Amino acid sequence: MTPSFRVEWVARQPPLPPVGVAARGHAAELLVRNLLTRSDDALANFTGLAAPDLVVVCSADIGRPTNRSELPWVDGVSYLGVAPGSAGLWVPTTLAPTVPEALLARAIQHARIPAPAAILLFTVGEATVISLAQARPLARDQLVAWQESRR
Repeated sequence: MTPSFRVEWVARQPPLPPVGVAARGHAAELLVRNLLTRSDDALANFTGLAAPDLVVVCSADIGRPTNRSELPWVDGVSYLGVAPGSAGLWVPTTLAPTVPEALLARAIQHARIPAPAAILLFTVGEATVISLAQARPLARDQLVAWQESRR
């Protein structure tokens, strides 16, 4: 039997510094549209991954954005930060779990989700955990292909 525990999320003050951004649905479309306004050199500052209804963008030096690689700011997205004391766990910048983040990181590791892993909270009471290990450099043609797949 796999043990389970309930995790609630409360406001985090101060928020974590953002190192990634996740979006789904219409917000994902806006995020991709924002990225496509940037030069190829600017896109080279990012890595990312996508699914049919999800886009996640990180700095090319995953987890360490610089002034050169500012994350895009778009309404409706979730900004992610590195959980204090758990470098392999990314969580929403403005929320903190009611259980120790190190415990969450161990549970995710036990589930064999490769680090770094991100906890996405787009819907109240529903968390999605994804691995960021497959994040790849952003390329304009891939962003356009994702955008066209949504039509």
